[in-house]
Amino acid sequence: MELDAAKADLHRYLQIGREVLVWKLEGLSEYDVRRPMTPTGTNLLGIVKHVASVEAGYLGDCFGRPSLSTQRCNHRSTGPGRHRSRAVVARRSGPGHLASVARPHDFRDHRHAGHVDIVRESIDGAAGLRADNSNLDDGEGGATWWADHCARLEAAAANADAISRRQSI
Repeated sequence: MELDAAKADLHRYLQIGREVLVWKLEGLSEYDVRRPMTPTGTNLLGIVKHVASVEAGYLGDCFGRPSLSTQRCNHRSTGPGRHRSRAVVARRSGPGHLASVARPHDFRDHRHAGHVDIVRESIDGAAGLRADNSNLDDGEGGATWWADHCARLEAAAANADAISRRQSI
């Protein structure tokens, strides 16, 4: 019975987090959820997609079940990763199926200081792991690559907003 309670707590904790993310996007236009808000293109939908993929990957790793990709995601449907993470916990929780959490050797792939990242980037453009290691993929063009990336996000946001407006007429 103790495992069932732990599983219920995990489901509840994850669901509360999901609901908060979805609520933060409620009432916003398609443009506002997609438009780049920082010099590196951080946007609300990107954060939701990131959280969904981290949840799916983390739980998949903990329970020995490789995760599915969350390639398609929007703020009205949190993507396949969320549904898969629920199923992984449901199937793999029980006697003989305890989760194990590996200690990451490369914290670059496991760093989550997102709120601080966003605020700092908004102040002076500083982004990444440390002053001497941005850990950002600058493509082949550095700052030009990021400007082009943000322009692509801006265009996608405007296009999604135009489609949404046409569909609501």
